[in-house]
Amino acid sequence: EHRGNLFMERKRKVILLLFLLLCCMLTIGVGKEVFFRQPIKAFELSEECPNICWLGIHPGTTTTEETLDFLFTSNLIDRDSIVMSSDGIRVAWVTQVTNIHMGYVGIAFEEELVTVVSGSLSQVTVGDVIQLLGEPDEISFELIIPPDSAQYILYMLHYSSPKAMFEVDPVGHIVGPASDDSVNIFYINASGEPISNWKVDAYKNRQPWLGYGHLEEYLPEEDIP
Repeated sequence: EHRGNLFMERKRKVILLLFLLLCCMLTIGVGKEVFFRQPIKAFELSEECPNICWLGIHPGTTTTEETLDFLFTSNLIDRDSIVMSSDGIRVAWVTQVTNIHMGYVGIAFEEELVTVVSGSLSQVTVGDVIQLLGEPDEISFELIIPPDSAQYILYMLHYSSPKAMFEVDPVGHIVGPASDDSVNIFYINASGEPISNWKVDAYKNRQPWLGYGHLEEYLPEEDIP
C-alpha cells in the first residue's frame, strides 16, 4: 500500500509538471501571435532605447556587427531579401509564423554604428504611434493633386525627442489627422540632423501639432473640398 501511494504521488507530480509545461508553451505561442499581429510592438521607447529601437536595433548604439548578426539569424527577416552596400543594408521584414509581409527597412551605418533606420510599414495606425510615443511635436503636409482623380493629402508626424518621423495616409479622409489613419513609412534618426530626401522634402507647412482634425487650421490657405 505504501508503494502504491508513492507511485500515485509520483504520477500526480509528473502530470502536474506536464500540465505546467503545456501552459508555458501555450503562453509563448500566444505571445508570438500577439507580437506578430501588432507590428507596433517591434518598436520600443525606453531608457535602453531613447532613440527608439526597431526589433532591438537602436540607432546610435547598435553596432554594424550586432545588426548583421541579428538580420542573418532572425526569423523576422527574409534573408533572401538582404541587400548590402558600403553604407547600409536593406531587408524585408516578415514573419515566419504568419507569413505576413510587414515592409521593407533600410539601415544606414556610419563608423560601425547604426545611424538611421527607416522603412515601410503595414498594420500600424497613428493611434498606435501616439500610444507608444505620445503626441508628436509637429506635423507637415503634402497635398497631392493628380490630373485625372480627386486630390488627397499625406502628412508627416515629427518627433523631436526621439528624432523620428512617420508618414501617414489618411485613407481617403480629408478632415485632418485621425487615429485610424495608416502609417506608411517611418524614420528613426540617432544623429539629430534633419533627414533630407526627395520624399521628406516634399512635405510643407510644418507647424505645431494641434491634435486630431483641425484641417482648416493646419491648411488655412488650401481649397480643400
